[in-house]
Amino acid sequence: MVLLTQSREIKEFLASVNTEKISIEDSVQVIDHTELVRLLKQQTKHTLTSLIKTTTVYHKPLPKRIPSPEYIKLMNHYKLLAEEREYKEMTNKYEKEFTPSEWKTVNSLMVSIFNVFFSVGAVFVATFMLGEYAGVDIAIKVLMALAMSAIVLVAEGWFFTRDWISTKV
Repeated sequence: MVLLTQSREIKEFLASVNTEKISIEDSVQVIDHTELVRLLKQQTKHTLTSLIKTTTVYHKPLPKRIPSPEYIKLMNHYKLLAEEREYKEMTNKYEKEFTPSEWKTVNSLMVSIFNVFFSVGAVFVATFMLGEYAGVDIAIKVLMALAMSAIVLVAEGWFFTRDWISTKV
C-alpha cells in the first residue's frame, strides 16, 4: 500500500468520480494508490500517469522515540567523559613545567621586588633615626622619613621598570 498526497488534479478527479465508498483522510489529504487505480478503471478521461506525475509519495511521520533507561545512562556516562576530557584540555594549558631560564627570570624579578621594598624600608628607618639625632618632633621625623622613602620609591620604580623591560618577560 502506497499512500499518495492529493494534488489539485487528483482532487478534481475525485470530485468527478463517485467517491462515497472511499475512505479518504481529509486532515492528511492522502489517497491509497490501489483506490486511485480502481477509480481510474471506471472512467477513461484521466490516465494514471497524468495523475501520478502531479503527486508525491506520502510518508507517515515517524513516532517519537522514547529513550530507554540504559540509553539515558550510557549518554550521561559519555557526556561526563566528554566534560572531563574538555576540563583536562582546558587545565593542561596551565600545568606546564617552567624551564630553568623561566625560573631564573622569575627569581630575578622577585629579588628585584624584594630589593625595592627593602630599600624603601631602610631609607624610612634611616631618615627616622636621623631625625632622632637632630632632636625634632616625631611628626616631623615621620614626614621626613615618608618624603625620603617616596623619593627612593620613585627612583627604584624607575630602575626596576627599566630592568624589567630590558629582560622582556
